[in-house]
Amino acid sequence: MTSTAVPPDESERLSLLTASKLLDAEVNPAFDAIARLLSSQLGCPVGMINLVDTHRVWAMAKVGIEARQFSRHDAFCATTIAQGSPLVVLDAQLDPRFKTCALVTDAPYVRFYAGVPLLVQGHAIGTVCVLDTQPHELSAQSLQVLNDLALAASELAQSHLKAQRFRKLEAR
Repeated sequence: MTSTAVPPDESERLSLLTASKLLDAEVNPAFDAIARLLSSQLGCPVGMINLVDTHRVWAMAKVGIEARQFSRHDAFCATTIAQGSPLVVLDAQLDPRFKTCALVTDAPYVRFYAGVPLLVQGHAIGTVCVLDTQPHELSAQSLQVLNDLALAASELAQSHLKAQRFRKLEAR
């Protein structure tokens, strides 16, 4: 895969990601609920909320997949945050950007991906996405559901960041 693109706001988004203390955190039931809704509402076996750091994508919430992290270089999520807008790949085996990606050629054998940036203070710290091993179409209604759930996840992440900053101020 050729996803080496880095967003222009990389240092700011990484600072927010670090400050949020969400990366490698314990499971949060609210994020897990969103992952389950993603899967069920979009008819895909995998629903995820991922955080993207310098070298990896870490699933802070997931359903339908065992792996917790992936190489950033091999991740659809890296392209999603770099472009800063929804990314829909109907059949990854036919998409020149992804057809040689390890996530397509090896387990979990992704064919379909739809993801939206997870925004905190206007910066994409990760993605809200669905995956399938079969190609899909994505209706306008399904894309709206994905955007709505990404908004809910972004609000939760923003609240978590505010709580972390409050604790830091309180500790002074």
